[in-house]
Amino acid sequence: MRASPQVPYLDYKPRYDGGGFDAFPSRCGIDTDKLQRGDLGAHTIDSIIPFLQEWLFFGLLQEVFEVAHVQFRREDFVAKATAIPGQYRISTANLPKYLWSWTANTVWVRDNFGEFDHQKRRVEEVLKLSNLCLNAVIRLQAAQRGTEPATGPVLLSLAIVGESLDSERDTVFLSQREEFYGTLTWETPEFCRKLLLEAGCCIGEVNALRRDFPSVSSLYYLATWDRSASKADHSQCAETCLARQIDEKTYATKHTGEGCSCHHLPIDMTAIFNIVDQGQIPLILFSNGKVRVQQSPSGNIDEDTRPVPYVAISHVWSDGLGNTKANTLPRCQLEKIQQLVNALYQGVYGHRNEVPFWMDTLCVPLESIYRKKAIRAMSEVYMRAEKVLVLDASLQIIDVRAPIHERMMRVVTAPWATRLWTFQEGVLAEQLHFQFCGGTIRPTALEARSQTEGKSHIALANFLCRNKSAPELPGESTLLRLEIGNDMNTLFRSLRGNFSSPVYLSGVKAMMKILGGHHLRDMSPFPNLHSLQLPSSVGIRTTSKAEDETLCLAGVLGLDVQPLLDCDKADRMKTFVSLLDTIPPDLIFAPGPRLQDAGYGWAATSFLGAIHEPLTQLIQASRLLQPGLLQARGLRVVLPGLRVRKSVLPESDVVFAFDGYSRMKLQLTPGGRWSTYNGSDGLMVMMSQYTERGAVVLLEERLEGTWYVKFQELLTVEVYESVFEPSVSAEEPDDDTVWCVN
Repeated sequence: MRASPQVPYLDYKPRYDGGGFDAFPSRCGIDTDKLQRGDLGAHTIDSIIPFLQEWLFFGLLQEVFEVAHVQFRREDFVAKATAIPGQYRISTANLPKYLWSWTANTVWVRDNFGEFDHQKRRVEEVLKLSNLCLNAVIRLQAAQRGTEPATGPVLLSLAIVGESLDSERDTVFLSQREEFYGTLTWETPEFCRKLLLEAGCCIGEVNALRRDFPSVSSLYYLATWDRSASKADHSQCAETCLARQIDEKTYATKHTGEGCSCHHLPIDMTAIFNIVDQGQIPLILFSNGKVRVQQSPSGNIDEDTRPVPYVAISHVWSDGLGNTKANTLPRCQLEKIQQLVNALYQGVYGHRNEVPFWMDTLCVPLESIYRKKAIRAMSEVYMRAEKVLVLDASLQIIDVRAPIHERMMRVVTAPWATRLWTFQEGVLAEQLHFQFCGGTIRPTALEARSQTEGKSHIALANFLCRNKSAPELPGESTLLRLEIGNDMNTLFRSLRGNFSSPVYLSGVKAMMKILGGHHLRDMSPFPNLHSLQLPSSVGIRTTSKAEDETLCLAGVLGLDVQPLLDCDKADRMKTFVSLLDTIPPDLIFAPGPRLQDAGYGWAATSFLGAIHEPLTQLIQASRLLQPGLLQARGLRVVLPGLRVRKSVLPESDVVFAFDGYSRMKLQLTPGGRWSTYNGSDGLMVMMSQYTERGAVVLLEERLEGTWYVKFQELLTVEVYESVFEPSVSAEEPDDDTVWCVN
């Protein structure tokens, strides 16, 4: 771990006096209404930072804890600075103790609904005000750059503390009521971006992390990792990281050690060809210095046929375990892989010492005719494997005994979690194992482990509820080091059965995304569920071969990939879409360029690199929406929408519409201009039923109750409660609008 930055204690005067959180800024000459809009008045960002620390650190902590009758002491959060003698810094060493007491005190008022609701509302009020003001300053600071050295660490500390209290708010109150209040969105200060770059991330990686992990706490935690050991080449990276992209012409297979020069061992490719040609699965066994080829039955297996148990290897080619010239690996790699595979069965009754494995480098022939047959069987390979072993170099240097939250975050940020083919391999695995240093872990085991650790704190939970106080904590924590939250959260698991740490929650959400629909297999009554989730799960993936995308997606969905192998590579997305039995309507709103083929103009050319809606919204939509049907003229769907009445549209990307019932902000994607549609007949807007996504379409004709429209571009739809003067007027076409989108 890298050293954490020290946050200076700025000792602002006047100090927060508890005389009203909302009124304190005005007593200091600060207008909060202007502050929320990013207007600092006569102040600069640097000059207002001491006030913000006093109000949004000490004031916020005091308000939140004292409303729950937890006595707040300023000196508990101030310590002597180690870098500068005589100076003081902010310390979070005692924060868990306060949070424990907050939880315990709330337990005592669970039956006093009036007091409980008062505490809940007051905490919500101060957090919302803090969030609005702090976010405005952080956005302003990001636009200005070039601030004093103290500004970055202070803003980061305020965002992390605010987010942590916000997260605990749900834990504290949800532990008593079966409601979910939701958390606020906290902006990430530019200082966190600077820390990520200093930790060894390239700009592309920073952009991806900020996209995939909106939690400030998670980003800061990731910035404490030293990434120098990865030795990734970021010399060609810009806004997108290219370090994991491979060039087949220059690709070199690696040995297990830099000084190793052992030979590549030959494989009986004739046996591989015959097995693949028969539609069966070739397996590799390395024993006594030789490579043997075995086979496992494929297709329908008779009850009397016992399939050979095998392990499928899932790896990242940029780690050097591939080979673009031959189906071989160095002896050292074969020996290591076989040892790791065998280790999965150590102590398992009834299993022999040596277990065969399947690996694409060795078992997918380079010869075209056999290669296509092997690729067609890829999904079956991973489904039939007894175990799937993930070999990622970044994980194999991490101790398998590392804290739960670290192991979780290591997995979800590993290169393996960003590559396209590994998406299929993770989704289809019956037992997925991640190789760490000293052993393997399974995603399900992480959850089981966290529950076990939580049970060990039941005695502490009882102590809290009985004595309304927390025991003394030994030692001093590193400033802002978020591991401190995990001991606290194991307690909360015993009280509530759930973690509230922003870092842990980010890891859980990311784990769900990288494993795709694996945890949704039992939801077969909803045939369009898996395809609906694709933009969310595949959006974070990349590949060196863009044409492989549909092959992977088809394998995940259980579709025959042969039509994709037979068609022109440029037509694969069109062919893939035509293979879907049902199409989720919200796929219309997937970001990116569109296909140019007649009837397919609604479909994105790729799902890669495009984050779609949260998983919960996708599941909800998959249950309730009528599936789309592909017709000759386009995709037939039932979705809400608007017909925009003729008017002069502005040059901006935003218009405000009123349809007689709702006031809506309609915002085009960056670069779009509403004035483009001036003079167009039949301007309409299609809207997602469960998200804020929408699309601009132009009416071609209405026939037998169906609106035939042509897709133009995407937009977002935000419903406003406040009254405003609309830019345009609109009307709903029908109660249940039937569209056919070209």
